[in-house]
Amino acid sequence: MHNNLKTRCGAALALLSAIGLAGCGGSSSGLLGNNGGNGGGGNGGADTLTAALTNLQKATADGRITESDRTALVAARTGFQNLVTAQGSNSQARAGLGLSELGLVDLDGDACVASALSNGSTSGAADAAALLNIANPSAALAAASHVGNFRELAIGIAKAVALPIVADGSDRSGAQSCIANGVLAKLTSAVQNLAAANTDPAVSIRVLSANGRNTLRRADLQILTGGVQTVQGLVGTNTAYNLDAGTFYTGKTFGNPLSFDTNRDFRLSPNEYLAPAPYGTLRSGGKAQLAAALTNLRGGLNSIEAGINAKIAETDSSSEAVQLTSTLRSQFNTALTQVPVTREVLTGVFTVPGTNITTNLAAYLNNPIADLRTSAPTLTFDPVAGQVVPVTVPNRTFNGLFPNGLPTSFFG
Repeated sequence: MHNNLKTRCGAALALLSAIGLAGCGGSSSGLLGNNGGNGGGGNGGADTLTAALTNLQKATADGRITESDRTALVAARTGFQNLVTAQGSNSQARAGLGLSELGLVDLDGDACVASALSNGSTSGAADAAALLNIANPSAALAAASHVGNFRELAIGIAKAVALPIVADGSDRSGAQSCIANGVLAKLTSAVQNLAAANTDPAVSIRVLSANGRNTLRRADLQILTGGVQTVQGLVGTNTAYNLDAGTFYTGKTFGNPLSFDTNRDFRLSPNEYLAPAPYGTLRSGGKAQLAAALTNLRGGLNSIEAGINAKIAETDSSSEAVQLTSTLRSQFNTALTQVPVTREVLTGVFTVPGTNITTNLAAYLNNPIADLRTSAPTLTFDPVAGQVVPVTVPNRTFNGLFPNGLPTSFFG
């Protein structure tokens, strides 16, 4: 996708992630070592919960998660998982398990970036970092007042799906595989456990230290769940296609169309400006991944909306990690006005405000193009005016993404 679109999607993702992970500074209503009414199972259950909470708090004690916290996070996940296995209805254990898994996802995302960098791929690492820009708790708390613009996010997603990411000669396949095959599955597990915890209206959990404003209640967990579901959706759409162009774009720039015009006829065929296969083709399981992404984006929107409404309704947030300040309340109210627009974008035909462009993101994600190059237009350009326009569009609706046909203005 174009750089400005990639930046916009990455920024929106980061903001939504930050909202969700603001809760990583949260906690339980029960004191450390108490099952908070959700533990059950006698002393053994309470001891298991106490040990798991202790490890989770140890990992998050300094307000951030680093590789040195992995051992504690793994121990916390194991403890919470044992309790969930024995008592599936234990909402506090479910919440703790989801938070522990999310912390490990953060570390695994860093590992993807490190792996890409070790292969000399600065662009691949940047993509991985953008897709997994899950803020640490302290940064999330600082950014909690910024909700993000759902409308821009939705339009950005539509354009992101419509155009492949243009590589610059860096190998992105390693980072992409790491994210799609490993991190995405772990995000899914974290969401499932957080969502299970949300079914309990009284659920709460404490992380970080045992004192202070560290409580995560249901509203915070719902926003967190929605943020992670949104990350799922964005990661799913951005890793469904093969995006490694190899060295095809080395020495070429879209600012100079002649660098692509190999036969100098002032026309660019897809074979001239798009890298050869497998670039632009669906990865194995990519079609199912895009359908799941749509479900995750819709679910994330619902969770965020429910959480924001619940948070606004709170009468006292003094003990909570996310304080309902007047600024945050205003930002939340603004976000709620964008929810219907985003729901429309994710449901069916949507007219982009101020344009005659209509999109149907749901139609495309449920019926994606197997090879983007087969539907790419042939372009012509005026080297003096610097204008590039499509002259031949083999798939004008782009499998339903543009119900009224691919607009010329899309290339403007």
